Amino acid sequence: MGPVSGLTQVVCPHGTHADLMRSAYFSGNALLSERDAVRAELGKAHEAIQVLEDLGIPDTLEHGDLHPDNINVSHDGPIFYDWALVAVTHPFLSIAYLCHFMKNSRSRPVRIERLADSYLYCWTDCAAQSSLDRALAASQSLLPLYWAVTYHTQIMPFLEERDRWLREQGAPFHLRQFLAALQGD
Repeated sequence: MGPVSGLTQVVCPHGTHADLMRSAYFSGNALLSERDAVRAELGKAHEAIQVLEDLGIPDTLEHGDLHPDNINVSHDGPIFYDWALVAVTHPFLSIAYLCHFMKNSRSRPVRIERLADSYLYCWTDCAAQSSLDRALAASQSLLPLYWAVTYHTQIMPFLEERDRWLREQGAPFHLRQFLAALQGD
């Protein structure tokens, strides 16, 4: 058993998020209308997944909720908190989420392009810059679908009855964002 397959069994026993996104199977009444619309558009999701796979960077441990409140920079280096949504998936989903979060944050002005370029620079030994840019764009387009899967598999099963609104709205909200992003292409 290799390191990723071992992590997959411990962290997400039903496979990687790429596996789940490929299948795009969501059960439950709250997701029926979004599920059908997403299935009608899965070709674009498969293309984006293929861009990530063609890059040749293996799936790895992904934080799942990487934003500034979950990062502390000390004299010894960065410390990352709140690993509750950890998954084994493509590492570019972390930077895609951080860029998305920072783009929508008014309290922390940052140049998103500089943040993304700094992250991608670490991968220039693995691929050409143009391929890295395409992979980041693919990660950004998959991010809402990734979050819908995350809500459905890692959050919804553990919600209490008082959080029913989140159970009913969490994954469908992200599926609607995914569909809106596809329409923007």
